[in-house]
Amino acid sequence: MSVRALRYALLSILLSFAPHALADRLVLVNGDVLTGTVLHKSGDDLTFSTPYAGVITVKWSAVRTLTTDRPVNVYLDDATDYDARFEAMGEGRAAVVVHEAAAQHDAEAGAAHEEEAQRAALDLAKVLYINPSPEESGEGYRLTGRANFAFSDASGNTENQQLHFDAEGTVRAKMWRYVLGGEGTRARDNGYVSASNGRVYTNYDWFFRPKMFAYVAGSLERDRFKDIQLRSVIGGGYGYQWIETDVTKIALRGGLDYVTIDHDEAEDEHFAAFGWKLDISHRLLALPLELFHNQDGYHGLNGDGGTVLHTRTGVRVPLAHGLKATAQLNLDWESDPAPGRTSTDRTLLLGLGYEFN
Repeated sequence: MSVRALRYALLSILLSFAPHALADRLVLVNGDVLTGTVLHKSGDDLTFSTPYAGVITVKWSAVRTLTTDRPVNVYLDDATDYDARFEAMGEGRAAVVVHEAAAQHDAEAGAAHEEEAQRAALDLAKVLYINPSPEESGEGYRLTGRANFAFSDASGNTENQQLHFDAEGTVRAKMWRYVLGGEGTRARDNGYVSASNGRVYTNYDWFFRPKMFAYVAGSLERDRFKDIQLRSVIGGGYGYQWIETDVTKIALRGGLDYVTIDHDEAEDEHFAAFGWKLDISHRLLALPLELFHNQDGYHGLNGDGGTVLHTRTGVRVPLAHGLKATAQLNLDWESDPAPGRTSTDRTLLLGLGYEFN
């Protein structure tokens, strides 16, 4: 974490204990007034802490003007940034920015320069970030991750056990993102193994524009009941990040893959394919819970390999201290499965997970 990011994190914590008289003030376009503390602005989402409703998210486009009681770090859409304090203006969504330079002391002369302030009108539409995270400012990176477990055990007339595990970690900087993840399932039914599979995947994204990126990706998969000793997929292409905020994330990738499948019984396969990946997540702050849908797959070119699709759809409910309850439906579909195998596998999972960011 950068020094600047640490400074604003500590400032937010200290302000949460400050008297309510020291408060930032939002005036919305509908005339409503909110008091509290401005925490973070990214995209059209402004995170705002209030003494009466906790942390809420306000649409930046709904803010007419604002006043802050202390300097915040402001990034504009022209790539300039400074520490500034907002003062309200009555002209639409305009605000006065007060540029504040801390007093500097000359050790030799013992003289101090007075604090300087410059006031200027600013169109709020030009504000890209307020108190940006390390990856938004370009001064560092952000590490996030999650791990989930689901386990079932039935005994009596029917005896079966199932254990599922999945995990994913992401390192995000301003110009790049790296993801590493994996999942696996092991199940027994009346003493016999009924499921045994695992998959690991990774991708590296390089952002050549704020929302556009090139990527390289790869995955390894094994599933004895699908007659897949090892399926490897490697490829690359282009992607588009529609939204990337603390509330909503939507990204789509598409490109060319090369697929190799080693079977236990059927003939091995090697072919080129068109590959894609879609990641969607959205937090409902009022409940609170997080909805997510992730899918990836490929379609073989020149009539080879058929189509393969993996989807993970569900909901995560925060509990405490990073713990989350998870309910998700895993769907794996192949248009051309190995002989004697079915095309669709469905698994409903109820589990417990941990997430950090």
